[in-house]
Amino acid sequence: MKKILVIAAGLLVVGMVGVAIVVATFDADRYRPLVVSRLEQALRRPVRLGHLRLRLRWPMGLAVEAQRAAIGDVDPAVTEPLCEAETVSAAIRLLPLLQKRVEISSLIVRPLRVRIGVEQGRAVTVSASEARVSDLLIGEGRVEGGRFSIAVAGGTVQGSGRVEQLAT
Repeated sequence: MKKILVIAAGLLVVGMVGVAIVVATFDADRYRPLVVSRLEQALRRPVRLGHLRLRLRWPMGLAVEAQRAAIGDVDPAVTEPLCEAETVSAAIRLLPLLQKRVEISSLIVRPLRVRIGVEQGRAVTVSASEARVSDLLIGEGRVEGGRFSIAVAGGTVQGSGRVEQLAT
């Protein structure tokens, strides 16, 4: 019985090391055009992503991290992005991907800047040091989040909700 436990523990360690090596050497940037295309299709807005990489996140599992992410306006004349962030980390559930659905168990955005309007030709923005969303579903023209929290102005705003008709 002791030998079986030692062998099982050894296989577990070898498996974890193997996963760590695959994640460390995986080139997520080669999938950036596909990710941008799918996000633009789902959000119905232009999307810009910098460097992509795959990361191990404990206890969430695997996460995709993007540097310098932005979501643009549907009006091509507006150059100021609707929202932008330095880093976006998304822990993606793997099983729904087999059914061509994107379910994000956790989304962390640091720092976040959102354009809330335009006044005298200048963008009016709100900045947050961090935004977190759990159980995020992205579909055709809508985004649903189970819960969200935003750290802004020394406090935290929390809630849940859904955004529909993103292109209007």
